[in-house]
Amino acid sequence: GQTVPHLHFHIVPRYGAGGGEISFANQKGDMAALEALAARIRKGCTLPLCLGFGVSTGEDAAHLAPHGDGVVCGSAVVALAEKVPPAELPAAVAAKTAELRAGINGARP
Repeated sequence: GQTVPHLHFHIVPRYGAGGGEISFANQKGDMAALEALAARIRKGCTLPLCLGFGVSTGEDAAHLAPHGDGVVCGSAVVALAEKVPPAELPAAVAAKTAELRAGINGARP
């Protein structure tokens, strides 16, 4: 196996009464706060900074991508595993991964 130095900060946004779905597109002020927080973390840490919590669409990934070195999209795959028949899961994961990657690629110069 490979060992990669890393550090985890779990900063969990909560929107709405029950947490629920997160819409990054509607959180412009919070994205500015996230950008400021990412800059503060980078001052004290040289490790890659990956962002993500509740990322489920390419649009979500596009909103986060400019603020970090990577986007964590585990929720998107877990949601698929819960609703897609097992035989269709590999194709569904491939399609979702392509959507998320396109969002990230479109957000980066």
